[in-house]
Amino acid sequence: MLKYIFCLDTSLPEDVQISSMSARGFYIITYTLSFIALGYYDNQLLEAIHDYHITYLVLYCSLLISSTILFFTAGTNCGYLRDYPTEDLVQGKEYQTGYFVNGRHVVNRDSIEAAVEEHKQESDAVFEVAKEANDSQIGVQTQGDEETEERVSEVELKSRITGIEHISPFEIPPKRYCEECKVTQPYRTKHCRDCKTCVRKYDHHCFWIGGCVGELNHRKFFAFLVIKTFSLVMSFDIAVSGYDRAVKIDELKQQFHVKAIFIFLICLTVMFFFFTAILLFYHFFLLMTNQTTWEHSKKTSISYLKVYPRTVFPFDYGIWNNLKMTLWHGNKTREWTLRHPDLLRTREGFNYFENEYYNCC
Repeated sequence: MLKYIFCLDTSLPEDVQISSMSARGFYIITYTLSFIALGYYDNQLLEAIHDYHITYLVLYCSLLISSTILFFTAGTNCGYLRDYPTEDLVQGKEYQTGYFVNGRHVVNRDSIEAAVEEHKQESDAVFEVAKEANDSQIGVQTQGDEETEERVSEVELKSRITGIEHISPFEIPPKRYCEECKVTQPYRTKHCRDCKTCVRKYDHHCFWIGGCVGELNHRKFFAFLVIKTFSLVMSFDIAVSGYDRAVKIDELKQQFHVKAIFIFLICLTVMFFFFTAILLFYHFFLLMTNQTTWEHSKKTSISYLKVYPRTVFPFDYGIWNNLKMTLWHGNKTREWTLRHPDLLRTREGFNYFENEYYNCC
């Protein structure tokens, strides 16, 4: 009965359900005792209730209720691979692999030479056209009384035309095979040791929400962090107001007692605020760059990420598209594909979060 009251996923292992129940029990007890104290001693919240400050009460209650609902439901429907199997899911050790030549998918080595030769012919043809245009146009630059002719050299011109486009064959990293679930994992999928199953776009296993953060519930987890951060700011303000009013109590023994209660509430609020705020900013960075906690922290050890430079994110499609993929996915999983690292580096340009000069996270 308690499992349904606490909104636990009964398909998860028993130990995960027990730890999740403990976290939710702590959440309920902490908030219950806090509101008993706030209802008994003078503070800003009681003043708002007595004076009918509707806007303040509606805002605080909305933040509190919505954050509580998300706390109990954020761990559900994270996108387990067993519930959302991929179209090419195979029950055996078969890997989907191949090669990239100039951004074209080549399925075997025999096709590489043909693809490279085809691209070379295309580049040479473009070069000849550009060379004729360059020969027919002479740039004149005036420097004082002298006029100098500037023409782009053939070497520089060819480098501009072919540039990064003439790419050597790049072997696509194979998809991993999960020995526990007996399936080939799509990219970005990881087997969770706690949940005992594979999770799509695995981020991390969260003790507090009682499950994994994955492709389908990352937006709920992020929404919980946003709302909880704002509710903790208001809770801190309420606790500080209670302490300020406790100082005015004439009886020293009662004053000490009330001040101790509000000092405890202030410390508790500050602790949870910093923990939640840090997570909020970190996950905002992850959402904007289309990464997960697992991918960002283990980039050098994940097979399909090793081939990419540190400052290149293979699933980054721009901030707006990245946010849409996470926040407006319509409860549908995506089949993630890899792109050539050099093409990505050229197209994406300078990255403000991680680059050759600094690394923010």
